Amino acid sequence: MTKLAVPATIDDCTVALASGRSLEVRRPSGDHEILRVLGSSGRIELTVVLTDAGPKLIFEAADIELRATHAVSVACERFDVHASQEARIEAHHATIETTAGDIALRANDNVVVVGEQIRLNCDKPDEVPPWMKETLGARLPGPSDLLPSIPASDITGDAEVVAKFDDSPRATSESSDS
Repeated sequence: MTKLAVPATIDDCTVALASGRSLEVRRPSGDHEILRVLGSSGRIELTVVLTDAGPKLIFEAADIELRATHAVSVACERFDVHASQEARIEAHHATIETTAGDIALRANDNVVVVGEQIRLNCDKPDEVPPWMKETLGARLPGPSDLLPSIPASDITGDAEVVAKFDDSPRATSESSDS
């Protein structure tokens, strides 16, 4: 590896790398310094802006991919994502939560929400509103509503099966008669 003699301070310089890329160091007017990695075509691939507030990384590439075995965490004051075509989040479970303030959902066209159940303002258990109970006699389905609507005795003549699945008095008396 070739060692370079570097002066105590560098204002502007460019170093050619073996890969064809180059490393550029610039000190424009102001209190920051800029390090750039340029591709062999001269296109900027990575910029590091060093300021008193801390470094800022700017990646300029066709694709950027992050992979982690466990977690990728981002902590910041503001998080902006701008996609010119499509943005997508896919997960086994996803949560979007604000600890203070609103969540605003806007679309130029339709907002499509698809799910087994769409629950809005539902941090309580399911309940039928009183007006629906009083006016319509509405109720939530219970476990018995999931059973077949025809008696088990109409499906089978086996008294044991009828006794297990049909709790009607007729089924009980028929199974005790045998």
